[in-house]
Amino acid sequence: MSNAAVSLSVLKSHEFTELVRQHRPWLRPAQAAAYLDISTRTLESWRANNKGPAFRGKGKNIRYHVDALDAFMSTCAQLHKVT
Repeated sequence: MSNAAVSLSVLKSHEFTELVRQHRPWLRPAQAAAYLDISTRTLESWRANNKGPAFRGKGKNIRYHVDALDAFMSTCAQLHKVT
């Protein structure tokens, strides 16, 4: 079975991350939102308010790199760490 035939819904989180890294490190906003497990509207709002993960492009050409998404999640985790 090819990677294309694998249903993303049955992949574990780390498997999904690895699949994305290997095949498509630059994600469209909807893909990036799914990667972060947030809505596309939240991601759009963050972008409009200069918050959230780093991105490149304008209009319909906006892309997020997986490394930028991972760095953003890491920063959020550190900020919300309970001691």
